[in-house]
Amino acid sequence: MDALKGDKNQRNKVQKMRNKRRDLTRAGGKQLTLRKNLSNYAAQLDCALARLESRRKYRCVFIRNQYIKKRIRTDFGRRQRKLARLAEHHKEKYDGSIEVFPVCATAFRDLLKRKKPMPGFPSKLYTGIPRLRRWLDEAVLPYRKDHLDSMLRRLQRLYDGIKCWSDGDSRGMVYFSQLEIETSLKGSHSKYQDRIQAALTRAADDIKQLSPFQHKDEKLASCRSKAVQATSRWPYKFPDDLNSTKKMAWVTFQAILARRGGPFQSTGAGRPCLHVPAARMQATGADSPLNHAMLAKITMMSSTNSTRRCELMTIVRID
Repeated sequence: MDALKGDKNQRNKVQKMRNKRRDLTRAGGKQLTLRKNLSNYAAQLDCALARLESRRKYRCVFIRNQYIKKRIRTDFGRRQRKLARLAEHHKEKYDGSIEVFPVCATAFRDLLKRKKPMPGFPSKLYTGIPRLRRWLDEAVLPYRKDHLDSMLRRLQRLYDGIKCWSDGDSRGMVYFSQLEIETSLKGSHSKYQDRIQAALTRAADDIKQLSPFQHKDEKLASCRSKAVQATSRWPYKFPDDLNSTKKMAWVTFQAILARRGGPFQSTGAGRPCLHVPAARMQATGADSPLNHAMLAKITMMSSTNSTRRCELMTIVRID
């Protein structure tokens, strides 16, 4: 009896523990659901706060812009009335109104780059740039139309001139077909094409023989001496002044070397911008002989081609 009673008590304890575990599992699921709902609600609150902050920023900017626009228009009207009192003809020149467009270029650039929009500027429309663009298009449209009309009139005059010139010079060739013209000029074209190609080949060979470096040994010796002279002045604070013997600080010198000889501007007030001088080479006019030789070759080649063209035109006229 005692054993049966003990087993029954054990089974009751196990059942109670199972029920308790089931209740705890259900409570845990409810807690997870509640925490998830709270997280979603917190995210919604953050979004709402961000929208409210953006709306507050936009409202502040809008009120400030209205105040500034009113001040600008008031000042413009005061100056206009002053000009109108000085001269009567200014009344027709000034119409008594002025357009003011508050814009935010920084917010517009951020939106173009697809960055996070600034508070108060959720889209491009709020930056004022699209409205300014529309106004500019409307303001300059009459002038652009007049400019386009003038360009079209000039183009029409050019077309008319080309047509008159073409009609006047083509009367003597109306009896020749395209095939007849190409057949009659084929021999002359081949002949002078070979001559021009030979002249170009000779000119190319002459150009290849030109040396871009004249007096190379003297230039290299001068470069070495100037490089040694320049590097000897690197440690000095004022390297361009040959009489100065004041050297710069070691830390400053290392900072300049880290910049590959670039300028070093100290953060202290009143300190100069220090640098090390580079080797100065007087290369002015070093390529002048090569340029003159190239120009002579090109001139000779152009003269040869001009002569060939004149001969070809003479043959065409004779034929």
